[in-house]
Amino acid sequence: MAHGDDHVGAGSRAALRAASFRRGFRERSPLVLVAALLLAGLALLGFEALVRSGVFVAVSEGRFLRITHDDYVHVTYRVAELRQDPPVGPTVYLFGGSAAMECFVSEESLAADVSRAADADVGVVSLAAHGQSFAQTIAIVDNLPDGDALLAVGLAPRHFTVAPESDAGLLLDWYGGERSPKPLWELELPSLLAEADAHALLAVRDGQERAFLLYSWRPALGMTELLHLGLSAEAAADDVRPLLVAAGTGAPSDSLLDQGQPVDSRWHRLLLAAGLRETETILEMARDL
Repeated sequence: MAHGDDHVGAGSRAALRAASFRRGFRERSPLVLVAALLLAGLALLGFEALVRSGVFVAVSEGRFLRITHDDYVHVTYRVAELRQDPPVGPTVYLFGGSAAMECFVSEESLAADVSRAADADVGVVSLAAHGQSFAQTIAIVDNLPDGDALLAVGLAPRHFTVAPESDAGLLLDWYGGERSPKPLWELELPSLLAEADAHALLAVRDGQERAFLLYSWRPALGMTELLHLGLSAEAAADDVRPLLVAAGTGAPSDSLLDQGQPVDSRWHRLLLAAGLRETETILEMARDL
C-alpha cells in the first residue's frame, strides 16, 4: 500500500513540475524573454548548420519543391550536393538569370564543347535562376566547395538598372494624387517600400513619362504580381503594354496577378486594354500580349 502511495506521489510531483514549467513561460519576466530568445537563437543556429552541412540532400529534391519551376530551391539543393560531393577537376559554374539558363542545351553538352576546346576534361554546373541578382550570385559563390573553377556570370539589362533607392524615389513620385488612386488592401505605401524584391519600370513616350509599374516575382504563387500601377492623365494601353511585357520577361510563368484596384477602375480597364485576359477570377490574369 505504501508503495502505491509513493507511485501516486511521484506522478503528482511530475505533473506539478510540468505545470510550473508551463506557467513560467506565461510569466511577464525578463528571464522568460531571455530564455525564449536563447532557445530561438539556438534553433536558428541549428537550422543554419543543417543547411550549410548539406545533410538535407538525403531527402529527395522533389520533397522541397513548392512549384514546378522553383529555381531557388533547386539551386540551394544543388549547392548542398556540391558541398557533399565536390567536383573532381576543373569546373565551370554558370550564374545569371533566365538568359543564362536558355543559352545552352545541357550541362553535359556544354561540358563536352568546353573540354574539346580546352583539350582537357572540364565539368559544367549551372546555378542560374530566373531573376538572379548579383547579390544572390555572390551568396552562392560563397558557399561553393573549394577547387579549380571558373565562374561565368551571365549579364542582363536588369543588372545595370538604377539602384533600389532610385526605384523608391520613382514610387514616391507615382503614388497617390492624380497619378494613382490609393491602392486597396495591403498595397499601401509603407508595404510597397518594404518590398525587398520589387522592381520598377517607367514608360516614356514623346519625351513624357506616361506610366509606372512596380512588380515582383512570387515563387510561392508561381506568378508575377503587379504591385502598383501609376498612370499619367495621357496614359493609354500602348504605354502599359510594354511594362507588362517587360515585367513578365524571363519569369517561369506567363501569369500576372493584379490585386490593386476594383474592376471599374482605370487601372483595371487599361490592363485589359493592354492585352491581359481574365482567367478564373477578376484578380488573376494570364498574359496574352
